[in-house]
Amino acid sequence: MNTKVSVIIPTWNSGKVLSQCLDSLAKQTIKDFEIILIDNGSSDNAIVNLPEKWPAFDFQIKELGRNVEFAAANNGGAHLARGHDLANLIA
Repeated sequence: MNTKVSVIIPTWNSGKVLSQCLDSLAKQTIKDFEIILIDNGSSDNAIVNLPEKWPAFDFQIKELGRNVEFAAANNGGAHLARGHDLANLIA
């Protein structure tokens, strides 16, 4: 898939708001995006079965096992991004 946009979502025990975030993304008119979910060692099982719950989305899920905080999680997500504009910036 030649993705135009990469959406990076760092998460830590955010099960209550993650569904709202994904609902908002589903309502976007631009559909050519991937979702990179970086889990900072959550204990709320929010990321379990996400691809099955949201089959229309192109997910990459990276579980870090511990909380590395927001900036480091975003940086890790940027390295996984396949969006063509971002890929050129970090190459």
